[in-house]
Amino acid sequence: MKTRVWMILILAAFIVAGCVPRRYSWSPDGKWMTVLSDDGLRLADADGNLLPPAIAGVNCATWFPDSRRLLVSRQIDVKTWDGVSQYLSPGQTRDAIEAAQHVRDAAMAYGWNAADPNDLEKFTDGMNAQYAKDEDFQRVMKELGGTVVLYVRDHPDAALRQKIPPQTWKVLEGVSQSVQCIEVYTVDATGTTLGARLMTSLKGIHELRVSPTGAAAIVVTESEQAHAAGLWVVPTDGTAPAVKFSDQAAWYPDWSSDGQDVVLVRAATPAAGDASRLGSLTRMRAIGDDGKVMDKPGDSEDLVGLVFDELCRVRSTKDGRILFDSAEVTLPTTANDMPQRPQLFSLTPGTTPMVSRLLPRQAFEQAGGAAQYFEVSPDGTHVSIPDDTGKVTVVDLRTGQVTVVQGKPVLSDDQKPTLMTVPQWRSPDELTLISPGENGHPSVMLWSMSKNAGRTLSANWPAGMIEKKSATTQPATEP
Repeated sequence: MKTRVWMILILAAFIVAGCVPRRYSWSPDGKWMTVLSDDGLRLADADGNLLPPAIAGVNCATWFPDSRRLLVSRQIDVKTWDGVSQYLSPGQTRDAIEAAQHVRDAAMAYGWNAADPNDLEKFTDGMNAQYAKDEDFQRVMKELGGTVVLYVRDHPDAALRQKIPPQTWKVLEGVSQSVQCIEVYTVDATGTTLGARLMTSLKGIHELRVSPTGAAAIVVTESEQAHAAGLWVVPTDGTAPAVKFSDQAAWYPDWSSDGQDVVLVRAATPAAGDASRLGSLTRMRAIGDDGKVMDKPGDSEDLVGLVFDELCRVRSTKDGRILFDSAEVTLPTTANDMPQRPQLFSLTPGTTPMVSRLLPRQAFEQAGGAAQYFEVSPDGTHVSIPDDTGKVTVVDLRTGQVTVVQGKPVLSDDQKPTLMTVPQWRSPDELTLISPGENGHPSVMLWSMSKNAGRTLSANWPAGMIEKKSATTQPATEP
């Protein structure tokens, strides 16, 4: 999630360029599928029948191993300072109030022009210029800009009320701060029931991953660092706060197969513009000998050096392998010789760890070009690889055979070929994906590898439910 600055700030979660959401995800027993749409989260059964709307404002959801619980990120919009302050730490509250005083002083010194429709924007630009070299102020406004606006708006004195024109106050009345709530829900045939709230964040959520034991979860948030993410680990029983493990992580980490370690791709240095940088595939101990989340990151081991990309994906298999995508680079190289698509690799940890290409050269050339959105079948024998037009291939890791399971571009509501969702496995034999469908309207399909055929799950879904998944999730009402 990005933010507009200061007085014109209205925060909203969105998908950045190049990021593809996971809109459909099966419970491990294959009984229920999550469906993320503009209405929030709904559930469907194995035949695609939708249950009534379940949870509004959900932008990310993943299953627990027991198939009975869901971990979700739910966005709410908080419209007052008193409301948002309950989600702030004491340090954040102090920083927001101090920054608000600077904004108030600037507002009192500014020559407001009620006749100028761009007056508020000009004030914002002036604030940017005035505090351009104040790193602390810039940091606070980047992290807490919405809350600062709410404080200024909700604590006006008579002088400020008189100084700012009425039409500007009307704009400020519509400002709100989005908050992401990480929550556990229990699922059954009647719907969902809210359980523990594990953490809240003013930053957008990129990914959730529950550990194989179900005792802890990885939460990936936006980071203050450019082209990177924050990685947190939180116990799922709600008994302890989340622990920050990195602010230089890629978006898609995983747990080790035994559920003890976090395995992530992280950058070696902060970003310098959009230039490529070195990173590593790293394993960090997260669960202590007592089975609980450690109060700080444990032992860390850099397993593989690579070129860092914020969309790098890591997946652990039950046999202990770690699969990941990366650009395959031979140094020195020129910009024109840099690879245009990622390759998949497999790491077998141990006393003499081994890294190998996951895909034979021929399979790599035949498979989809968006390998950063690969997913491994539950039995570890196949990997799905889409491309950015919505086509989907599956590679048999035992033989290298490539099967095209969806070979046509999928058109979005603006009629552009696009990958609308990351394909997801229901079982070792069944893969969920979006196909062009009939009459150019995309449909959700469950493809059987053994039958080499698919069946439509979305035949009875409301019109436009698939195409109109917007970049902005509609928030829920503040509780």
